[in-house]
Amino acid sequence: SVSAVRQTAHVAGEPREGASVVPHLRARLHLHGALLATGIYDSETSLYLPEHTRLFKAIPADLGQLDTIIVGQPRCRTSIAPSIRALVAANLAAGTLREVHTDRLLHVYVATGPLRQPTAAEIAAQPHLPLSDHC
Repeated sequence: SVSAVRQTAHVAGEPREGASVVPHLRARLHLHGALLATGIYDSETSLYLPEHTRLFKAIPADLGQLDTIIVGQPRCRTSIAPSIRALVAANLAAGTLREVHTDRLLHVYVATGPLRQPTAAEIAAQPHLPLSDHC
């Protein structure tokens, strides 16, 4: 029907947000390394990221393999790891990480230099985010 076609055209014209932006950003920026993600639902990553994408949910020992970090916005029952938040904060401050996208669902960062692990003190300094927030 004409109504269904109009609705499809409207949805297709909507700006992308959340995990759906990540493959397009990575292609545009020629990124092929591993991703580190926190605070997003598994169904979002499995739906939008290509099968061969190396995806970590915890900080790997070798940070050199990471080129993209995704941090979800606080949502109901979604944990945002303090260790990854500390990693982002430390490397943004050092200039080795740059934010390339933000929307109502997530922030996307790319490595601009060698990343460093956060210290125990930096992780402990991250605020506690209860899972019941934003429900």
